[in-house]
Amino acid sequence: MRIVVTDLTRFKNPEIVCLAGIDPDTGRCVRPMKATGDHLEYFSFASVKKHKLIPGSCIEGNFEAVATASPPH
Repeated sequence: MRIVVTDLTRFKNPEIVCLAGIDPDTGRCVRPMKATGDHLEYFSFASVKKHKLIPGSCIEGNFEAVATASPPH
């Protein structure tokens, strides 16, 4: 799946970032999170900076819906 990044939000903890984007094929809003073992994590600010992600960037990966994720994730 390809996602066009629309939003990057830093939390009170400046080390983590919530990423949101649009699947251009379906128009669906997606909030991908990183799966680590049996739990989900927000992306690190260092990772977002390293990959130079900004609104308008495209990312591609194997994003899967998680039944236990709470909206809007």
